[in-house]
Amino acid sequence: MSNACVPESVKCLDGVDYEVVKHNTHFEWVTEYENTIKKLASEVFDTLGVNNGSALDIAVKGLDGFQANLKTLMDALAKQVTDKSDVNEQAKSFAGEWAEAAKYHSDLKYHYMGDGPSAKKVRWGFEGAIKYIVVCSTHLADKGNDDDFKKEISGYVKDAIIQSLIDHLTGVKSELETLQKT
Repeated sequence: MSNACVPESVKCLDGVDYEVVKHNTHFEWVTEYENTIKKLASEVFDTLGVNNGSALDIAVKGLDGFQANLKTLMDALAKQVTDKSDVNEQAKSFAGEWAEAAKYHSDLKYHYMGDGPSAKKVRWGFEGAIKYIVVCSTHLADKGNDDDFKKEISGYVKDAIIQSLIDHLTGVKSELETLQKT
């Protein structure tokens, strides 16, 4: 996240240790969801295989779908936070800036860069997403005034954003299984 277009409030997360913040209060669910994503990624990229051709196209479509949905979910999260009268300005500001940064990074389509999409880049896109999202969401939650705000942020991130990631990866797995049967 060292790009000049990324807001300063999001750049400050460069030094945050994911392995520490994933154990923050109200984020106890992260390890379970992370393990689910790793297991699905292994099934998709190692067991079923995503090398090139149709299989790679399916994986790229899945990651693109997640990123498109992420933009919508981030806008909803930012609105949810900024519409609250009892949330401080730091939290409101960070929510909006994080939403913009997430959309910016999604639009970059890292997995298309260089020589185009590859299994390694797409896998990194799926597996790296949870880390970025958890680091930013714990930072946002910590900007809140009370435990209810932290629970709300954690719940939304788990039930909407990370679940979307899992759903898209599950969709890729299902499509690859269907492809192998043909």
